[in-house]
Amino acid sequence: GRDVKPLTGIILAPTLRADGTILQSPGYDEKTGLLYQPCESFPKVPENPTQHDAVLAAAELLEVVKDFQFHALADKSAWLAVVLSQVGRSAISGCVPLFALTATTRGSGKTLLADTASTIAYGRTTAKKTFSENDAEQRKAITAVAIEALPCVLLDNVDRTLGGASLDAALTATVWIDRLLGVSATTGELPLRTIWMATGNNLRFGTDLARRVIPIRLAPTVENPEERTGFDQPDLLSWVANNRPRLAVAALTILRAYYVAGKPVQPGGHFGSFDAWTALIRGAIV
Repeated sequence: GRDVKPLTGIILAPTLRADGTILQSPGYDEKTGLLYQPCESFPKVPENPTQHDAVLAAAELLEVVKDFQFHALADKSAWLAVVLSQVGRSAISGCVPLFALTATTRGSGKTLLADTASTIAYGRTTAKKTFSENDAEQRKAITAVAIEALPCVLLDNVDRTLGGASLDAALTATVWIDRLLGVSATTGELPLRTIWMATGNNLRFGTDLARRVIPIRLAPTVENPEERTGFDQPDLLSWVANNRPRLAVAALTILRAYYVAGKPVQPGGHFGSFDAWTALIRGAIV
């Protein structure tokens, strides 16, 4: 019989391999086991982008979120980290921290901000789930996510302290095992490479989770931010979807430029349990 090649996943857009090269030729990729079936036409990611190219690419991505009222520049950088993490997930060998989009008031655009990143990375908005304070229920939800192999999940409109043993474990695990409902068997080892996000007003974090979170803070300067007008792109998600090919390539250009530069180590910012993420995503942004 013929050997069956391992299939680690099917992707619809170019991605970054663990060695820093770009997977952008359609078909099966021997190095990664990924099958690339482009859903639309993507520009070529440059082979040897410079730091200047990366700076221009970052400006192109940040143009997407210019109408959001971020609390500080670091929060804008954290949104950029979401995009790079989602687009470059194939090159991150370990876990990715949870991205928490929080604001002082409702209507500030937290969910929209999450969906813009996912639309750039996946061509669609992210899967939405509710967060349960009941840890057994939360574990079942995480198991369902692992079985579905969802690339990204948004715990939307969290109105209680975010945490719990199961969510803590999911953020620092690359495989997931759980008992199957109704039978005396387990799921077996399921790969868990999901990127987790959460939205909520004035989000609070449990003790363990606080060390596993990148906050993205919005601070609207008006009393009713949902009534704001005069946006550059009134239908932002449609605009992002239409511009997705060049925006996804901009994200890959940043990551590729960092590899071409030799991945120079950026001091500070050590983030336990997320060493590979820190070395690539934080390193590229810094």
